[in-house]
Amino acid sequence: MAHWLVQANAAAWREREDREVREWCVKRYRDRVAAGDDIGLWLTGGVGLVAIGRVTGPPYRWADGSWHAPVEFARHFFDDPVSRAELLADPGFAGSAILRMPGAANPFPITDGEWRALLAHETART
Repeated sequence: MAHWLVQANAAAWREREDREVREWCVKRYRDRVAAGDDIGLWLTGGVGLVAIGRVTGPPYRWADGSWHAPVEFARHFFDDPVSRAELLADPGFAGSAILRMPGAANPFPITDGEWRALLAHETART
């Protein structure tokens, strides 16, 4: 099982509607994203992690040629995100690809240690 982050522009995020998202565009790593993988939703603009869930199936191609993976975000914490600043200060996450290359395409691979760091910060909020 792998761990991934997908990101969305915080300025364009429509919280109520987008919480119901059931798929996410994947422009790279299509051959590695699989059902059962962990996934986190990252909002740009300094916000950070706002939801955690799972990939629910393999990536598939839309009629327009883009690729999407089915996802389910089971835990949302939009009102109390795990901030980018908080994760940048965590040695277990500070080297993450999403912090080093924020302009790269979705999804971002996350190591086991980075995923544990995300979960530790998210769990501390409950």
